[in-house]
Amino acid sequence: MYRPSVQFLEDETQPGFLREMIEMYVNDTDQKLDRIRFLLSSVPDGNGATELDSLTHQLKGSSASMGASRVAQLFNDLRHAVHGG
Repeated sequence: MYRPSVQFLEDETQPGFLREMIEMYVNDTDQKLDRIRFLLSSVPDGNGATELDSLTHQLKGSSASMGASRVAQLFNDLRHAVHGG
């Protein structure tokens, strides 16, 4: 089975690039998860569904791009749950 790898992004011409990409992914994911938690806990009647959909879609894509396919699938599942499916 082919598993994408982000290791090819770093070489001797760009030392530290992979670390920077991972740090950006983690920070962005953390911020989006905080927003998702807020929306799930305090927005009544599904008024935040559009934003939840957008956030989970973004997190699914960025996780897949980083090679975190299981995490991407979890965000995909959450996205479907937001749609009631």
